[in-house]
Amino acid sequence: MKRRCHALAVFTPLLLALYTASIASAITTAGNPDDYLVTPGTGFDGVVGLSISRTDGLFGCSGALLSSGNFILTAAHCISDFSGNVNVTSSSAFFTLAGGTQVVSGAGYIVHPRWDGSLANGFDIGLIRLGRPAPAAADRYTIYRASNELGRTPTIVGYGFSGTGATGYDAAAFPEGTPRKGMNRYDENGSAFGLPNQQGLLLYDFDDGTAIHDGFGFLGLTRDRGLGLKEVLAAPADSGGPSFLNGAIAGVHSFGAWDGSPPDNDGIVLNASFGEFAADTRVSAYANFIDRVTAVPEPSSVALAAMGTALLLAYARFRR
Repeated sequence: MKRRCHALAVFTPLLLALYTASIASAITTAGNPDDYLVTPGTGFDGVVGLSISRTDGLFGCSGALLSSGNFILTAAHCISDFSGNVNVTSSSAFFTLAGGTQVVSGAGYIVHPRWDGSLANGFDIGLIRLGRPAPAAADRYTIYRASNELGRTPTIVGYGFSGTGATGYDAAAFPEGTPRKGMNRYDENGSAFGLPNQQGLLLYDFDDGTAIHDGFGFLGLTRDRGLGLKEVLAAPADSGGPSFLNGAIAGVHSFGAWDGSPPDNDGIVLNASFGEFAADTRVSAYANFIDRVTAVPEPSSVALAAMGTALLLAYARFRR
């Protein structure tokens, strides 16, 4: 059975009595989730669903194809255990293209050298080296290198569970495996909550247009009642998926947060409903790491994982 990445961490930063964080893995929407589907050929064909077999289970995540066509950018927690050690036994990247789904196996896994498994500490960024180049039809993406992300509105994409902000994600009605997109606004960085790696995170909340569910405004931080029906939140197999600014990857979905008390609209902890928060790993802060990894020459030959029936079975599990 595939597991959702859903570890819990508890810390007590500035202004908050309790702040719980879970690994991000779904997109919940302000409106009907079926109105946020990604259509092939619209610039997001390089965003992938990931099925990752690790020594501690089978996990679903998301990722995005980098410019070379040989690397997927994702979250470190997708490819490591909860101590930060890479423990992948095999993986498959699912490209949803106009001509159908294509699957490429992973051949190598790298996490940031300072990643220790702690979401609060940051450094939640990693790469998957593909066993062969990605399909020619898949979009390739550059990384965002400017430091002006705050106040801007990224396009958020992922393959996770979905649902609405009014009720939270619904795994039965909207299972993982279908790409969706929407928008939000980067309101804060880690300094707002006293997190250790303050400049390595970009945070946004899930607004419904009311002051009571404006999460950051409710806490005396940035006041912003949201983007109406455009607004979405990454929550439980969007982990590792991209947030785009000007077509470049500015954020990697890392974790969602809040403890169920106001401004959360329904009192349920971490179900990606209105009033909850999410955090992206800030890609511009790790540009040098990404450049170093992707500049390594590719080996002339790579042992690929078995395909055929095994991949079809993996895809069937991924689509559940």
